[in-house]
Amino acid sequence: MLSIPRDLYVPVAGTGGRAKINSVLARGPEQLVETIQADFGIPVSHYVLVDFDGFRAVVDAVGGIRLDLPRPVRDDDNGHNNSGLLITTPGCRQLNGEQTLALARSRSYQYRGADGVWQFDPGYDLGRIRRQQILLRALAAQALRRGLTNPLRANAVLAALFHHLSRDDTLTVGQAVRLAGQFRALRPGTLVGLTIPTMPALRGGEQVLVAVQPATRQTVAWFLGRSTPAAHPVPSAPTHPAAAPAWDPRPC
Repeated sequence: MLSIPRDLYVPVAGTGGRAKINSVLARGPEQLVETIQADFGIPVSHYVLVDFDGFRAVVDAVGGIRLDLPRPVRDDDNGHNNSGLLITTPGCRQLNGEQTLALARSRSYQYRGADGVWQFDPGYDLGRIRRQQILLRALAAQALRRGLTNPLRANAVLAALFHHLSRDDTLTVGQAVRLAGQFRALRPGTLVGLTIPTMPALRGGEQVLVAVQPATRQTVAWFLGRSTPAAHPVPSAPTHPAAAPAWDPRPC
């Protein structure tokens, strides 16, 4: 899976201008799809847009996810808990949709060290991407445990969830069920998470991220199966559960 940082500064398809990619999404998912295809050469057959309610519903529909939290964690922006994340007891836990959403959204992620002092994740938004990829692996694992590659079960769950999701006009429940069936042999623990390699920059007085080349082209080629890591090593290492920092959640 490939993550694109929200502050990545990109040419906006069909406009002749540039902007952060999260502002492109604000113009509508079709504009975002066109921009991704034009800027990165990534073909997009379908899209699904998940809002907060939809994310909670998806997690709850599969019975929550199990994660091992090695440290107490919270969201703390100068005393404000914006995402609602607050888990004070470490260990293996069953998280419902609300708790999982808080973990996924946290932009001021802190963990309590062995000395009892709260520390910020130095990765900031890139750390959040790393944790979101961990959550998606856990969600995929839970979906497999619930048998959602079975067409009958997948049809029932997806039919109930589709009203929570925005999608392109051509994606039907039947197509989504067939897509789910293609993941029968998936092992979520081996799923590699890639992120577009970036570096900070100032554009128009605004702090943004810009894509690093040729690393971005190599990352996209690897993502699309057009090269291998050995042939084109990617400077920004892919995320994998075994490589996660000590304060990040992990499967249990």
